[in-house]
Amino acid sequence: MEHKTLNRYIAAVVFLITITNYISSMPPTVVFWDVPEHAAASYAVQVQHPPGSPLLVLVMRVASMIPTSHDIAVRMILINAIVSALNVMFLYLIIIRLFLYWKEEPKSLVEKIFFYSPAVIGSLALTFSTTFWFNSVELETRNTSLFFTVLIIWLSFVWHERADTKGSDRYLLMIAYLVGLASGVHIHGMLGFFVAIMVVYFHSYKKTLREFFTSTDFIKFGIVGSLIFWTAYPGVIQWLPAMLDKQVFGIESPLWRYGAYGIVGFAVYLVYYFSKKHMRIPYLVAFSFVLIVLGFTTYTTVYIRANAHPPINENNPSDMPRLVQYLERQQYGETPLFNRRFSQEPDKIQNFKKYSSDLDYLWRYQISHMYLRYLGWNFIGKDGDAQDTGILFSQLYGIPFLIGLFGLYYHWKKDEKRALIVTAFFLLTGVFLAVYFNMQEPQPRERDYFFVYSFLAFCIWIAMGVLALAEYARKELKIKRPELAGYAALAFSLIMVPGNMLRTNYHMMSRHGHYLAWDHSYNLLQSVEKDAILITNGDNDTFPLWYLQDVEGIRRDVRVVCLSLLNTDWYILQLKNERPYGAKKVPISLPDNQINGIMPIPYQPRVMDLPVPLWAKEGWDPEKADSAGGNKVVDTLKFYMPNTLQFGNVKGLRVQDVMVYDIIRTSNWQRPVYFAITVQDDSKIGLQNYLEVHGLAMKVVPHRSQNAWMNIDENVMQKDLFTDVKTPSKTPAYGFRWRGLQDPTVHLDENQRGLLRNYRQAFYGYAVYALDVKNDPKHAAAILDRMEQVLPHKIHPLEVDLKSRIASIYEMAGDTAKAKEYSEEVVQELAPEIEKGETQGLMQRNAYLMLLQAYEASGDYNRAKVLLDTIRKVYDRAPGIEQFVTRERMKIDTLLGKRDSVTALK
Repeated sequence: MEHKTLNRYIAAVVFLITITNYISSMPPTVVFWDVPEHAAASYAVQVQHPPGSPLLVLVMRVASMIPTSHDIAVRMILINAIVSALNVMFLYLIIIRLFLYWKEEPKSLVEKIFFYSPAVIGSLALTFSTTFWFNSVELETRNTSLFFTVLIIWLSFVWHERADTKGSDRYLLMIAYLVGLASGVHIHGMLGFFVAIMVVYFHSYKKTLREFFTSTDFIKFGIVGSLIFWTAYPGVIQWLPAMLDKQVFGIESPLWRYGAYGIVGFAVYLVYYFSKKHMRIPYLVAFSFVLIVLGFTTYTTVYIRANAHPPINENNPSDMPRLVQYLERQQYGETPLFNRRFSQEPDKIQNFKKYSSDLDYLWRYQISHMYLRYLGWNFIGKDGDAQDTGILFSQLYGIPFLIGLFGLYYHWKKDEKRALIVTAFFLLTGVFLAVYFNMQEPQPRERDYFFVYSFLAFCIWIAMGVLALAEYARKELKIKRPELAGYAALAFSLIMVPGNMLRTNYHMMSRHGHYLAWDHSYNLLQSVEKDAILITNGDNDTFPLWYLQDVEGIRRDVRVVCLSLLNTDWYILQLKNERPYGAKKVPISLPDNQINGIMPIPYQPRVMDLPVPLWAKEGWDPEKADSAGGNKVVDTLKFYMPNTLQFGNVKGLRVQDVMVYDIIRTSNWQRPVYFAITVQDDSKIGLQNYLEVHGLAMKVVPHRSQNAWMNIDENVMQKDLFTDVKTPSKTPAYGFRWRGLQDPTVHLDENQRGLLRNYRQAFYGYAVYALDVKNDPKHAAAILDRMEQVLPHKIHPLEVDLKSRIASIYEMAGDTAKAKEYSEEVVQELAPEIEKGETQGLMQRNAYLMLLQAYEASGDYNRAKVLLDTIRKVYDRAPGIEQFVTRERMKIDTLLGKRDSVTALK
């Protein structure tokens, strides 16, 4: 079979292997982070967070109409998986073209095996790498934008082969169009343009690289290449819209708008003129510019849809000034290039102290921790899924990384010009991006997906390294049948690179059984009353709610108020003035002109007040308050509202705090206002003692309690936690969903495990309420039984302190068997730690006392006595330690006596 045909068949096989892997590890519905926002925005063609992905939105809108799955999100994720598999296929084709720069097309079967196999291994290394795999089985922009990158790179190499034939210019024009289109998914997709520029340049550059770097050619190329790229970005992507806004570089003039029209119109005319004159290079330049602009026009949908005022309309880019702000991502502020530690946020300022200088911070955090660590994850081994987890050598043994380094060396040895291109792309999309992003510590999530382009480049070198190993084995080892050594090298590489990556990564990367984002959001929405205002924290307790409301039509009466967005004027105006799906407006007293440009305010902590009318005090129906005279103010809720900002001696409030207070006050108790259980105390403006727990939400109420968990709506909690919902309701209904949580084969990452704590907090808080407030230990035990039923702790481990508290509740309820079971687990966990003698940490955790209690509950009285001696030594300076030890020893002796008496009677 000739090379072209066989190569296509192998590429198809690579695609099939990849897509099979991704389909088998796809989630059954929407997952966390940006996925539900992308899905909701795409389903109704809405405006997502800046700078948006209008082309992706349009593609996924079409995908949502194709009945590949009953779940809308899965339909979209499937498209992302297919595109990801195409990325791997095109990577294989790129590697083959790179081989052909110095190798001839294989003729014999043996030569074909040694020619194609390394490219297959290198491309499958990308398939099973952690970052690329994780992005492939969700709805994200990176892998889709990477598709434009690999297409641009592949087309540039195709052009290189056919540059001297008629019609080759169409490949360059296609590249230009793809550059424009890529901006409609993510601007990083345009990074392949650098490769295309270098390929075109080196096609006609006949000198060596030594001559290139030691002459002015390098400087000339840098200037011309940068100008070409800057024409696309920021030229077309940012400056052209800014000109339409009549303001560029801080200079405002109506002439800018005419200039923008003139530039595009003149470029179109030049295409016509140079075509008639048969001026090839000028024609290509002009036509390429026009095609980049044409590709960029997908952003007109953002402008059009913003003016339709959809429910998701982030930044409201409905006019040119707002569209420019949207494209320039002004919502997120500016990131300086040279000042590395620029953030004024308290947690980040504290972290800056760990570094001696900006250079130290750049290397240790921004490059080493936020890039090289990710490179190690993918090709050396990943040590779990916790935030800031390190590299684990024993997972992949560093074999893919070492083979890649060998491939880098081999590539430079065989073809230095193409090696330079791949190296430049690898560095540009890796280390240089890490420098450009100037990320501040800490980040809310891992950012390895930023660098997937760089990891793709490294997989090219893995293929090069496998080729080099096989050739060395065949040609350098002095054995009778050198092909066998070559086959062994290929087999070793196949098993230890993609094979081992598949083995070690599958469980962690698989989204099988991931219902938590859907179910947690459903449970949160159903925790609140009709027409409620639900205050949420950020991405993971907000975006899935949008998805359920926009796509599934669930609880559209609820107005979700996201705190992270509540600091922006456009969002406040939308809450105040718009009625998505007919839901009620959010009550806000500030006039629109005061909301525009709203900023944090100076503020001294003080006691604030909220008037309480009679009907709210007595719990009457607000709609009947007028007839009963219930609108009369009979009480005032007073609470201490702390500051949430401080710059030097100046204290202040965030916009979100100002608005939360205004919303609660303006609602005047006529609309129920809730905080999601995920909202931290510092965002509750001091109302912690005026909250009542309802499922996964806390309602603002006009009466004070010791804390929210001592003020539980028992009726709501009982119905929510003890009712299993099979068919979700679009209207208010009691009951929760718990899908996938009893399946031991489902892997939940650290973020999801953290959200499970919300469930456990609800169950445990309700159990404590039943015990302490209702004095009903039997019901408390029943609540804990229910928690174990829906959240088995053998699958989802409990923290040891919670195990200890659960054991105590069971003991008080008279269930000695379960008290002993949990106590024995506490012993198994704490006893080895205490034997190590790490005193300070154990004291802070109260580990000694927990273990003592566990020994007593499990009937291990002799070890309890020994532990008392240890406690006396450890707490020797603690007041009352002798009395405590004496009292506990007497208690243990009494228990021993009772047990001995029972034994004697038997």
